[in-house]
Amino acid sequence: MGRTSYEKGKFGEFLVRERLKKPFNLKDIAENGIDLTIKPKTILERVTIKVGLKDREIDLIVKGNVELWIDVKETKGKYGKREAE
Repeated sequence: MGRTSYEKGKFGEFLVRERLKKPFNLKDIAENGIDLTIKPKTILERVTIKVGLKDREIDLIVKGNVELWIDVKETKGKYGKREAE
């Protein structure tokens, strides 16, 4: 069961990455995104960034006319990485 969930997550991340290679509108990919066209120049994957006191792993960082951090979530039951350490 865990392996299937992992594979679905990796495939979902691949689909999002492929969709972000061309210029896109933010409201098309986000639930509550604003009307902003983003032209990507570089896409970084699995980058660890220090936010506050914790280190967070960001799935995709799109750098272009703005810098966009994306955490890919596929299902309603998946809440992301464990917060308690």
